[in-house]
Amino acid sequence: MVAVCILPSIEDSDSIRRIIINETGNALVSYFDEPSLMYVKELGGLTREVCFGIMVIFVILTLTLIGCVIWFIINVSRRKGKSTVLTKTAKSLIVSSLIQGFLCCIFLFTPMGSLAFIWAFRIEGSANIVNSVSFFVSVYGTVDLISILYFVKPYRVYCWKLFLKLTVKLSRKNNVIPISTIATF
Repeated sequence: MVAVCILPSIEDSDSIRRIIINETGNALVSYFDEPSLMYVKELGGLTREVCFGIMVIFVILTLTLIGCVIWFIINVSRRKGKSTVLTKTAKSLIVSSLIQGFLCCIFLFTPMGSLAFIWAFRIEGSANIVNSVSFFVSVYGTVDLISILYFVKPYRVYCWKLFLKLTVKLSRKNNVIPISTIATF
C-alpha cells in the first residue's frame, strides 16, 4: 500500500532536488551527493493522511485478528468439555494456531502500524525506532517457522530425533582415530 503511494512521487534526481529545496529549504542539501537519495513528496499533506489511513487499517486488522483468536479460544474451551477425545496433535495444532496469530500481530501488524504512525504524526528522532520495527518484520518468517516446529508436537519430535542423530553422528566422527596414525606408533 505504501509503495503504491510512493511510486507516483518518484522523479529524476534534478526534480527531486528542486522538490526537496521547495519543501524543506536547505535542511537536506548536505545529502545531495548521495547516489541513493530518495524523497517522498508531501503532496500538500496527502502523504501523511494516507499514512494515517494505513495506520488505522493496521489497528483494525490487529484488533480483528486478536478478536478472532479470543473467539477461537472461547469456542475451543467451551467445546472441550463436550468432546470425548481431543488428541494431542489437535491440541498442539490449536496452540500453534494461537501462537501464529499473536506472532502476526507482534511481528507484522504492530511494526507496520508503528511505521505509519511515525510517518503520519511526524515523530522527530524516530530513526532508531524505524530500524527496530523493520527488524521485527524481517525476522517474522524465521520466528513463525520456529514456532511451528516447536508447538506442533509431531514436528518437534521429528526435529528432536534429527538433532539426536546428528549429534551421535558427529560424536562418532570425532572419536574415530585414523588408521594411518595408529600404524606410525
